[in-house]
Amino acid sequence: MGDKEAAPKLTGALDDPDPEVRTATVESIERLGDGDAVLPLKAALDDADGETRQAAVKALVKIRDRAVEKTLLSRDLDEADPWIDPNDSITEARIEEAAACLGLTRDKVYSLYASIAADFHLQFE
Repeated sequence: MGDKEAAPKLTGALDDPDPEVRTATVESIERLGDGDAVLPLKAALDDADGETRQAAVKALVKIRDRAVEKTLLSRDLDEADPWIDPNDSITEARIEEAAACLGLTRDKVYSLYASIAADFHLQFE
């Protein structure tokens, strides 16, 4: 593949009834790295399937390519798989752990999460 014109053609498969097809579609869009696919990927953040939601987080992080998002949105705060599920709330414990990991204050990390909350459909506990 590698053809960025393929992304619009793929987005129709995000409505497939099979969650494995939806997840594979998100992963294909991620590999293309097409910034024009951001809106369909954001819609996938609300998918009924957790793996599809996590794949959408990973794809958006890759396309946006912002270092701090890689840390904040990786489940283990290590910039690698697995990624958080937007249905899981950002807890105070996670904020504290991220602050320690990044060497930032708790308030700064909360502010960083708040600044990306809408883009990644994050909720706070």
